[in-house]
Amino acid sequence: MFLFIHIPKTAGTSFRIAAQNYFGSSNSFNDYGEKNKETSQLIIDNEYKNNDRFHLYKTLKNSPNNILSGHFPLNKYAPIYDAKNIICFVRRPDQQIRSHYEHYTQHHGYKKDFISFIQEERFINFQSKFLRGIPTQAIGFIGLTEEYEKSLNLLNQIYQLNIKNIHVNSNQLKTNKSYELNTNELQLIKKLNTQDFDLYSQAEILFNKKNISLSTNKKIYIGEINKVIPPPGKYKTIHGWLAKINSDLPCHVKITINDTLEFKIIANEYRAWANEKASIRKGYIGFSIKPDEPLKAHDTIKLYADNGELLDTYTI
Repeated sequence: MFLFIHIPKTAGTSFRIAAQNYFGSSNSFNDYGEKNKETSQLIIDNEYKNNDRFHLYKTLKNSPNNILSGHFPLNKYAPIYDAKNIICFVRRPDQQIRSHYEHYTQHHGYKKDFISFIQEERFINFQSKFLRGIPTQAIGFIGLTEEYEKSLNLLNQIYQLNIKNIHVNSNQLKTNKSYELNTNELQLIKKLNTQDFDLYSQAEILFNKKNISLSTNKKIYIGEINKVIPPPGKYKTIHGWLAKINSDLPCHVKITINDTLEFKIIANEYRAWANEKASIRKGYIGFSIKPDEPLKAHDTIKLYADNGELLDTYTI
């Protein structure tokens, strides 16, 4: 069972149709909203008429070699899928936003200018909004629109599939490979969409890690420091999580503060999201560390995996 989160203007239509060709129409389902003609009858009956997502899960589970695609947030169906089988593509935020604007002017009658579009709340951090609910690193596969062919090849290798590379639904009025934006537009996009730029940066790192892993058989570690920490000067606990992809063994954590203080612990505390939405070690991937002294402003915390790899850095 695969779940494809189709973020608009990220080459998602090309992937959806290619995946449908591979899995077959009887094993391909879509959810683009109750009134959308692309939405499958199975989804309309279970999701919109009967509001019975569990029955939908039972039906899909009876034929596990299938894929559900659509414009929906990850949280909607994540509880009934293993996170390792969740797929999406992300695109450089400036390019996604401009492409989205072109689509809205051509197909939705949008009359305002591009600067106005950039500042509308519904389009800010648009890609991140689709993926809330599970840490980026825990999502099974995130491809890059700018590296679509390489992403598809990597996906096929990881899951041992044979989805073909096809291109549909591209902007026929556009002749260049990328949109040229002026300095003011770029600065405004970067200022308003920090979450999307962080998402894309993480996706690039994971993409490169998985490419290296396939060629070297190197294990991939995923993890992060929780960024919600009380104000400096108050006693605090450093929380986070760490896991190794495709492994049931707990990981050894090393945390450093300002590259001097060092703490070591095993990541085996329970994290509900990792059980309910990601199926990673039944959720037992968390850790908590209590420094002897309160952390101060500008202290830098670093998370290392047991192979010495630096996975996350956070400066208070």
